[in-house]
Amino acid sequence: MPLGTPATLALGREQAAVAVALIFEKHEAGLIQSPGAYLNGIITKAKNGQLALSKSLFHWNKAKDGNRPEGPAAWN
Repeated sequence: MPLGTPATLALGREQAAVAVALIFEKHEAGLIQSPGAYLNGIITKAKNGQLALSKSLFHWNKAKDGNRPEGPAAWN
């Protein structure tokens, strides 16, 4: 990911890479229709101090283990 992209500026390089990997996995699983829009939502949440990427990773890991969280809000 090139330096200076909106994601790297808002999240930092490591978190931006994690976000892109998470988006890829969710898109491949059919849970995200528009990866670009999802990334823009992540960037907006980060800028507003509302991003909890660790929670998203935790919920994704649980879902992969067969313990899918309830409701669409659990996937944000």
